[in-house]
Amino acid sequence: YKNGKYLRANKNTLVSLNEKGDVELTLAHVMPEDAGFYSCIAMNEAGRAETTTNISVVTKPYENNGGNEKNHTSDE
Repeated sequence: YKNGKYLRANKNTLVSLNEKGDVELTLAHVMPEDAGFYSCIAMNEAGRAETTTNISVVTKPYENNGGNEKNHTSDE
């Protein structure tokens, strides 16, 4: 779940079971809108377990070269 809504697997969101039997969530090509509260709920005849974590997305600052762009042509 993401922010209380069911999270569907797609090309950028993968839920898998690793060799130790742990479930892993992989987010590819992370964007700021991927930030939020992610929850995993497991249920069976023995009961129910839930865990939630908050994922923050920190973006790389925009690099401005101070307007020193140079235009290059094939004649230079």
